[in-house]
Amino acid sequence: MTLNLTPLKYLLFIENITCVFRNYSHLTRCARILAFAWFLLEVISILTNALVNFALEDEIHIKAQRIYFLTSIGFSLYVMVAAVYYSKKFYSLLLNFDAFYNIFDDRIYNQTLLRAQKVLTVTIFSFCLMKIVTSTAVRLSNRRGTENMYKAILYNYNFNFTDFRYLFEYFVLYSILFVICEQLRTITRSIDREMSLSRERRENVEHAGDLSSATVSQDKINKWVKAYENINDTSNLCNAMFSIQLTVMILIVTVYYIILMYSITLITVEGSQTMTTSMFAHFFSMAVFLIALFVISRAGQKVQNSSLQLRQKLCELCVYTLDNEECYKLAKDLLRCVRTRPVRIHVFGTLDVEMSMLPSIVAFFTTYTVIALQFNNVL
Repeated sequence: MTLNLTPLKYLLFIENITCVFRNYSHLTRCARILAFAWFLLEVISILTNALVNFALEDEIHIKAQRIYFLTSIGFSLYVMVAAVYYSKKFYSLLLNFDAFYNIFDDRIYNQTLLRAQKVLTVTIFSFCLMKIVTSTAVRLSNRRGTENMYKAILYNYNFNFTDFRYLFEYFVLYSILFVICEQLRTITRSIDREMSLSRERRENVEHAGDLSSATVSQDKINKWVKAYENINDTSNLCNAMFSIQLTVMILIVTVYYIILMYSITLITVEGSQTMTTSMFAHFFSMAVFLIALFVISRAGQKVQNSSLQLRQKLCELCVYTLDNEECYKLAKDLLRCVRTRPVRIHVFGTLDVEMSMLPSIVAFFTTYTVIALQFNNVL
């Protein structure tokens, strides 16, 4: 059975925009047009970010907004350079996906991934639609003169497209984490299934002294070892390609939070009404990114939980294969590999993608935002 992961692969193809024609010449015409369109949008984003810095130089009341624009320019340039630098790793990632499908033909795994692709596609388009509707409504409610219409449109486009860019990154990373989690669960289900079948065979053995033929085969254990090494390589590729991008996206959430805090300060302390519209727009964007960070953190936590469940199931396998020395040795080696080489997705330093990541980030930028406000002359 061949698993169709076309949406997920297209995401990776588009992510690797500058190398898509060189490395994936077999792509369909639609995929090539989509990748080329995304490349043009990246270039337009860089130009509009630079233009906004000059056009709105007198209207940017908060330095964090300028930091946001400059960070967006740097992030877009990084993505384009990283696409060239990581072209082979993207190709290896796709090969690892295909290799795992060749090792296992798990019906639950296939159905789960196909169903998840549809849900994720609907989710990302819903987020983008909500962003467009909310931003448009806020801009229409803002009673500015017609002389500022050009600047408002430019500012609105810049924020919308940059937010779409980050949401797309979240979508790609979540899809990969979801696949890794399901692959770990597939190995766990396979081990549990083989142990159940082996127990049934043992119960049907007439002579209790001949149990060697009723144990788990070495070929099955070798297949699990090969599959786990494939997953571990996938996680390492994911860490190499997305750790810096995820760090930048976390920084963007921090900048949004600082902008929001300063906007509230200007409105409540100075009585400024010019920041009200911007405050609501930034609040919505920050809420969307916090939700996206929560989804990513939950996906990373599921990967760690699946790895822990696999380790527990391997402990049962080691106990179950005590009567077969060769199988026991293979199972123990696999358990040692899972313990010494756990599947983890890193952000930076010792921070992993898990449920504790979001509280750590909130505590970090809340503390330093309060410190920054204390030194601000507004207070």
